[in-house]
Amino acid sequence: MKFLVLFYNKLENILKEYFGWIFGIAAFNYIPYGIVRIFLGKYKNFSSCYKIIKFILTFFEFFITTAVICLIILLLFQKIKVLKEIVIKSFFYLSFILFVIELFLLKNFNYLISPPVVQILLETNKNEAMEFLQTYLNIKTFVIVFLIYFIIKILFRKNNKREKIIKEKRKSSLLMKAIKVVIAVVFLIKAVDIKSDLKIFSFNRVLKSIEAGMENIKEYKEISANLDKNIISIISNNSEIKNIILIIGESTGRKHMSLYGYPVETNPLLKKLEKSGNIYKFTDTISPHAHTIPSIKKLLTFYNFESTKKWYEYNNIIDIMKKAGYETYWFSNQESSGVYGNLSAALGSRSEMIKFTNLKSSGSESENLYDEEVVKLSDKYIKNDLNKKFIIYHLLGTHAKYRNRYPESFSVFENKNHNIAEYDNAVLYNDFVINEIISRFKNEETVLFYVSDHGEEVDDFRNFRGHSEENGSRYMVEIPFVIYFSDKFKEKYPEVIKDIEKSLNKPYMTDDLIHTILDIVQIKTEEFDETRSIINEKYNSSRKRIFSGKDYDTYWKNKN
Repeated sequence: MKFLVLFYNKLENILKEYFGWIFGIAAFNYIPYGIVRIFLGKYKNFSSCYKIIKFILTFFEFFITTAVICLIILLLFQKIKVLKEIVIKSFFYLSFILFVIELFLLKNFNYLISPPVVQILLETNKNEAMEFLQTYLNIKTFVIVFLIYFIIKILFRKNNKREKIIKEKRKSSLLMKAIKVVIAVVFLIKAVDIKSDLKIFSFNRVLKSIEAGMENIKEYKEISANLDKNIISIISNNSEIKNIILIIGESTGRKHMSLYGYPVETNPLLKKLEKSGNIYKFTDTISPHAHTIPSIKKLLTFYNFESTKKWYEYNNIIDIMKKAGYETYWFSNQESSGVYGNLSAALGSRSEMIKFTNLKSSGSESENLYDEEVVKLSDKYIKNDLNKKFIIYHLLGTHAKYRNRYPESFSVFENKNHNIAEYDNAVLYNDFVINEIISRFKNEETVLFYVSDHGEEVDDFRNFRGHSEENGSRYMVEIPFVIYFSDKFKEKYPEVIKDIEKSLNKPYMTDDLIHTILDIVQIKTEEFDETRSIINEKYNSSRKRIFSGKDYDTYWKNKN
């Protein structure tokens, strides 16, 4: 009993001296977590009154956890007052910095610091980082951060005349002793069960995210070695097609494409090709993810939503085409590296020739160029000979910042919402680039696939621009899937055209793209599955399409 009273007295003294700092640490860590869990998570359908009460009660429970942790820290450094002050204030200000970061993530993307966030940061180069900041940071954001910091300075400024804690011994009534004992017991119980609340601390989220990031770094460093282990077994190879081309777009949603019925004429050239009978568009295609890296993993390999092995344990389209006797090319207008490397570039390096528009002769990266530069780049390296070629173009497409994606001559659309106007201009320019690629191969036997890695939401039903699985919408995954056939191809393979025409309105997810490509070009491997090829009569149209943990057809398709 005496120990509990002494413990309470020590706790009371610490709380008197450091209450503001401890309360601030608890608030900075809990508020973002509480918003996500209570207002956006499992309690989001409850009444507002219930959510507010739940928020407050859960906060005070977490405050006890924070107080216990701070008590342990302060007791460890109790004999070194200066160090004690430094530690508790560092804890406070670091919590504030992470609080600001998480509020920014909540406002723009509806999620907290997490492994996917760290993953994206690690894969982002300087140019992408600058465009991201230009897109989402503005004066209003800086003003809000400054005001929060200013209020904190007022509330928690150091009082040079801080009152000394009175150490006089006072006689306590039996009731007061009982209350002290109860409070002490509550704190001690919480100390034993402290692990359950660690997930609320932003520090914990950062550490777990960094841990996941380090694991991915290790994986990326070993990509080539892992892919080299895969054995490609080609069962049949009847492909004689001169040119097989895959264009991978970026952040292009079909909602803003006139090819798919958008009222603004953003696809005049593709629509012309459709009218001539050379372009075939699939009307119900989605991407498996709203971010590039996870989409690319599934787009170019046999790795899919149902897979149980790691993505690099599956064969990829480049190695297969190489084994099937094709010269392989990768031309990219995206970055050749992020902070520690880039998965797209790593997969591209499986090609016999890989070239980047933004890579200078010195090895450094230049500013992002317009996508037509990647077409001009390919002109320098693709020889007009009899060899069969498999070529991948990786575009910047309509990636934010949209205004940076097209030259001034394509700034033709106006809208009271400048973001929509700029995005539509970027889609118009993308139409031009795709047509430029097609024009290089139209006189030869050619099949060309165009698909975007994922879509983009552009103020379509709320004030949001970008793509985020945690704050998802249908527009982030509803993408164009278009196949171009040259006249020579159509003459030689009329049965393929018939299969295509019967398949245009089937539901499809591009984690099965590799099966469709191989089916059309008549190459079969052990991993090929005819039920996953949209043009195949055995195609499984009832397969579930999952995005962000929910069935697209029952949850996302008719939402918003």
